[in-house]
Amino acid sequence: MSSPQPSALRLRALWLPALLHIVLCLGIYQYGFSDQEMQSVRIEGRSRLVDPYVKAYRLYGPTGVIRTYLRGEQDERLYLEYARLLLLGKVDLAFVAKRQNDPSMLKPLPPRPWPYKDVRVEYPPLAYAATLPPALVSFDYRPYRYAFAGYMLLLHALNLWLCAQLLRAGAPSPAKIAWGSLAFCAALGTVFVTRMDHVVVTSTLLVVWAFARAQRSERPARTRWAAACGALTALGVMVKLVPGLAGAAAVVLWLRSGAMDRFRLSAVCVLVGTLVFVAVNLAVYQFAGPNYAATLRYHALRGVQIESTYAGIIMLLKPLGFAMRVDESFGSTNLASAATGLVKHLSTWLLLAGSAYLLALRRFTSDGRGALLLISALLLTFMLTNRVFSPQYLIWVAAPLCVLYAENTVTKRGYFLFVACVFISQLIFPRGYPLLKAFHPLGIFLLDVRNLSLIGFAIWLVRRHSQPVRFSKNSPA
Repeated sequence: MSSPQPSALRLRALWLPALLHIVLCLGIYQYGFSDQEMQSVRIEGRSRLVDPYVKAYRLYGPTGVIRTYLRGEQDERLYLEYARLLLLGKVDLAFVAKRQNDPSMLKPLPPRPWPYKDVRVEYPPLAYAATLPPALVSFDYRPYRYAFAGYMLLLHALNLWLCAQLLRAGAPSPAKIAWGSLAFCAALGTVFVTRMDHVVVTSTLLVVWAFARAQRSERPARTRWAAACGALTALGVMVKLVPGLAGAAAVVLWLRSGAMDRFRLSAVCVLVGTLVFVAVNLAVYQFAGPNYAATLRYHALRGVQIESTYAGIIMLLKPLGFAMRVDESFGSTNLASAATGLVKHLSTWLLLAGSAYLLALRRFTSDGRGALLLISALLLTFMLTNRVFSPQYLIWVAAPLCVLYAENTVTKRGYFLFVACVFISQLIFPRGYPLLKAFHPLGIFLLDVRNLSLIGFAIWLVRRHSQPVRFSKNSPA
């Protein structure tokens, strides 16, 4: 008998980590208490962090402790309401208003309400569309939740495959990719399958993929792929802002490449992207009217989220008498203080400065690997300089870093540091939120360790895998 081919052996090694992904995402992560069940273990008045777990143990035994830790409905419940609104014209408006922390939303609706037009939706149109596929399975919460978890897991697998395609020359081990992915999935916890941010990753990677295809193609295919890169960037921005960073990275890498057609490729990408972006927004505005702008205003008015880098620094001033309070608004837990206005302005400038540094003063290779490293650095910069840092943002760099780790571009020590930061995020949200909201030293310590470690990881990634731009008379740049 002939021995199995190496490719068959590599694929055979995937079965165990693939099975563990399924067990974790569709089994263990679905085992938590519902919001109604969580009421039975709620402690009225002041309590310690462990009190709900003690009560759960007394009521339900050891499994109650696990189900309390995995507790509750998360954002997928809100996605279901938005799907019902668009597909059925029905919505639990009280639930949506509570999640957006805005009682003013509670007003009479027309017989057939529409998103944006009659009910404010905080997500851009294509992110909203991403909530719909699981609703084709069921409009009941539990089946929708299972379908949504499976949907996110499939998208994550697609994202890993896209990253591997960008690194074809390195031929990373599929099994090593899968084990690295499993470590991330376990470290992040239930957020991995209850947030739609895997769609953001797919949108970002498709932009990078179109760029890489243009780099490997000959004329006139290069121009067509540049146009596709621009169109995908525009569509990605309609999912979330950050895929726009991939388009910016593609343009900069083209301009730095020294290719004869670099200016044409960049111009085509920008022109097509602008046209698609304007056309999609005009179409939605035509449908929804002026209320569509409420989506943009909603995010522009958000405060300083309690997990952000800025909040971690400000909370260190609490023992010195600096006044601050917790503010539940815009669907998140924010830190309100005299520094809020300053942080809102500072965060924008720091994001622009960090992005400009990476794009203008660091040189990454003009291929799929270089683009993947650059976009990972840009996304980390966005997370760490933005005034909102939700734990699901870590999903944005998960697939790229898993594949770069499997290729040994990211070292084992570097990837371990990243996964450790992800695990700390699981301890912070939602389990450690009572500590953080009470300004407990342990909660603040964990937050600052997480954020500072991510800053260190981002600096290491950039310094190790890019070169500083050296301007000279002979430099094409």
